[in-house]
Amino acid sequence: LPQGMPVFFVYTYGLRPGTGTRALEELAAQRGCPVWGEFSCRGYTTYGPLKLLGGAAKGHPDEEDLAAARVFYREILKKQEEFSGGNCSKQSDK
Repeated sequence: LPQGMPVFFVYTYGLRPGTGTRALEELAAQRGCPVWGEFSCRGYTTYGPLKLLGGAAKGHPDEEDLAAARVFYREILKKQEEFSGGNCSKQSDK
């Protein structure tokens, strides 16, 4: 993780959002990386005993989840433009 590089988190979860990003947030803080946001939604899972039940959150991410992800991504793009002074390719070389 490059020092000072902004980060964001995108993930799915089975039953409920966990605390998995805490460790990543701590790493980002140690490296001086601002966290621009986090997007999560339910995702199909067969983890542990859920496999015996045929899984949980079937059909996810669904269209509503994907629409919300697109909104989040557009927000990240705006932050990237602000960060790079309107030149999005500026930071991609690092």
